[in-house]
Amino acid sequence: MPVRTTRRGIASVHLLVGLAAEHGMLAGACLRGSGIAPKLLREPAAEIEAHQELAVVRNIVRHLGHEPGLGLVAGSRYQLTAYGIWGYFFLGHAAQPNHVLHEQVEATLSEIAQMCGGRRGAAVSAVIVSVDGQTG
Repeated sequence: MPVRTTRRGIASVHLLVGLAAEHGMLAGACLRGSGIAPKLLREPAAEIEAHQELAVVRNIVRHLGHEPGLGLVAGSRYQLTAYGIWGYFFLGHAAQPNHVLHEQVEATLSEIAQMCGGRRGAAVSAVIVSVDGQTG
């Protein structure tokens, strides 16, 4: 399924807007051009499309510039429930050795990048995977 039509929950955008606010960025600036109304952030069951989330990420990165460790801070705030089906994937594979899980994630990310025209950075601006308390 192309990234532009992939639906997902709004939890990720909510986390990102909160992080940006800690750096002095207003929610309206984060959401500009994304088609996401600020009131939607207060609706946990709301769904958005992937391109809308990517627009928010672009706005935040443009506004904050190169902020060392920002992706790590953002990733550390995610819980498996924020990942939807990905969360179930990680829960189901938590007992696997990290190198096996890493290979599976890399293969999946490569497929996602192909759906984004080969632009892996556009598909996955920051992915932090935490399994059994280990980040990496």
